[in-house]
Amino acid sequence: PATLQQHGSQTLKEYISEDPSFHLGPSNSTPDLPFLLKVLSISKVLSIQSHPDAALAAKLHAQNPAVYKTPCHKPEMAVALTDFRAMLGFLPISTLAANM
Repeated sequence: PATLQQHGSQTLKEYISEDPSFHLGPSNSTPDLPFLLKVLSISKVLSIQSHPDAALAAKLHAQNPAVYKTPCHKPEMAVALTDFRAMLGFLPISTLAANM
């Protein structure tokens, strides 16, 4: 887990849990982040990642919380500090098969 340098070994979740409404906004009463934060240094092509939408994430978590640790979906955003190229979306299976 992420820890805060200025707070010794306190985790980010512990810090947020001191006042979730302040840190995450008034509509949040739990210390769980409503997003997944990743900081990446990209020098090679990254693997494809697929995440369920909010409804499916909640359903999968309810069915198998040992595997699906959170009921939250994982929207993603990339903020590029240098030149960056990304691909979005997928071709239909029929189009992929026709080009194989």
